[in-house]
Amino acid sequence: MGYAIGTMAMDVPAAKAWDSIADFGGLLTWMPPLEGATLSTKGSGVGMVRTLSLPGLGAGDERLDANDNANMIQVLSITTGGPFGATRYQARLSVRAEGENACTCFWEGFFDAPAGVDDDEIRQQLEGAYAFMLGGLKSHLGG
Repeated sequence: MGYAIGTMAMDVPAAKAWDSIADFGGLLTWMPPLEGATLSTKGSGVGMVRTLSLPGLGAGDERLDANDNANMIQVLSITTGGPFGATRYQARLSVRAEGENACTCFWEGFFDAPAGVDDDEIRQQLEGAYAFMLGGLKSHLGG
């Protein structure tokens, strides 16, 4: 199983960063703008599904598997499609307080690579995507 991680230190309270991440249907409000990106949701709370369509990458369904507000941890699985060819993809987003007005956000991905594809190739692409997304969150929050 492959593993990828992205981290981003932010000069905002952890609760502020968590509020954005915890809003599973609100991803496009903080993700860096990508012309033509769309997001729709079905359901609410744990078990809800968001369909994210990104230009050049296509569409995929992501299911919210856990949203632990007390510990600021969110877990999601991609149920159709897979980022950069990955299969059985699950992500864990979390926020750790680093004092009163600072935090670190983490985006971890666990995946299988299809036959003939090196885990490292997918890992590098995922880590680039995590840096892009977390950078968008940081910019959105002003931290």
